[in-house]
Amino acid sequence: MFDLLIRNGKVVTPETVLEADVAVQGERIAGLLKTAEPVQAREVIDARGLYVVPGGIDAHVHFDMEFLGQSKHTFESGTIAAAFGGTTTIIDFTLDLKTLGGPLLDAVEKRREKAEGKAVIDFAFHCVVNDGGDDTLRELEQVVAYGVPSFKMFTVYREVNLYVNDATVYNVMERLRDLGGIAAVHTENADIVDYCTARLLAAGQRTPVHYPQSRPTFTEVECIRRVLFLARSARAAVYVVHIAAGEAVAAVRQARAEGRPVYGETCPHYLVLTKAMYARPDGYNYVMSPPLRTEADNEALWEGLAGGWLATVSSDDNSVDVEDKRAGAESFDRASPGCVDVETRIPLLFSEGVVKRRLPITRLVQVASTNPARIFGLYPRKGVIAAGSDADIVLIDPTARLRVSPQTLHMKVQYSPYEGWDVVGMPVTTISRGKVIVNKGAFLGTPGHGRFLPRAIDPAVLQAPV
Repeated sequence: MFDLLIRNGKVVTPETVLEADVAVQGERIAGLLKTAEPVQAREVIDARGLYVVPGGIDAHVHFDMEFLGQSKHTFESGTIAAAFGGTTTIIDFTLDLKTLGGPLLDAVEKRREKAEGKAVIDFAFHCVVNDGGDDTLRELEQVVAYGVPSFKMFTVYREVNLYVNDATVYNVMERLRDLGGIAAVHTENADIVDYCTARLLAAGQRTPVHYPQSRPTFTEVECIRRVLFLARSARAAVYVVHIAAGEAVAAVRQARAEGRPVYGETCPHYLVLTKAMYARPDGYNYVMSPPLRTEADNEALWEGLAGGWLATVSSDDNSVDVEDKRAGAESFDRASPGCVDVETRIPLLFSEGVVKRRLPITRLVQVASTNPARIFGLYPRKGVIAAGSDADIVLIDPTARLRVSPQTLHMKVQYSPYEGWDVVGMPVTTISRGKVIVNKGAFLGTPGHGRFLPRAIDPAVLQAPV
């Protein structure tokens, strides 16, 4: 007898859609069965008319973080919102200004302590690096051995000591190549961003509508091309986070066509919002870096997803309080940057991608679950519905509708960048390691259910694009 049986659903793998039942034993998937095969289970879920997809993996979130403003999402509230949105694994960062500059492994362990006992879904971390000195390069090996093989670097944010120069990017990439790790890089040209910002402020052009001019598109594209060149020179894998500029897709596509292990990430807000939002009375709510771009950029990013050139869609959730946002009403540089998207990531991908653009649902599964699992060393434990994998399963009702508002969501902020949008296709049941934690609008999980996930990246991911 199985513990759980999901009957009559359309099971989505990275390659195809199957009419099958899913059997769960304990925390793992026992196997896929023929529909209506006569088996018994302690609990049966009828998924008729629903898609049965692997739980989402959000490879870019910022919970319980103080960085140019305090995030409202704790590891408890943030993972609850994630679960309602169909996500069963998150990867956060050791981005804590209090530990920045200290031992890397200490920073990982302190973040783990913050999450354990609170997270309702499984979690992992990227380790932030802001220094390329010999001590740091030696510490990388300890962190990889601990189960954290992905490292984040920033090419901006001098004001909070996050900025790294090209030599650091190159040195860290070269060392990670030998350790089986991967660098994730925030790519904007700091010199030009700082110059443009100072020039705008000096001219009195301070309101949110001027914000995109402080970080023009070319500052992102130039930096991405530079980082890809450094990765090629270091013979290393690289993951480019939150791509907003459509022109950057061509650079990633070219690198992948050359057989290089280059992976591009974008976010829902860069797919569906534009810089026109900055002209709204609440334009300060849309201050993020990189900024929102144009409709042409939206289209290029969708093409990148459909064509397989962009690998993942993450939320980059940073739930800044509305008061910290409102501080930018008179001067954009005072607004805390960030966007809230951890709950809306998969619903927006389904509604705007699968429904409106005929993006195959197999592609949604790839960019929202399977690819991040592969790139960051979680596959096949996560990211696929298959025998032996964790029973992280989400049921999506393609006919369910939601009008987005802070009241209809579970995120701990009083605004949404998509407020008033009508979304078609919603996760209705979320299962984490065999346990139903969300069902039909009710939260059934428990804080502390989520576990830390030590990872090791498949060498194939680091040698050629997958």
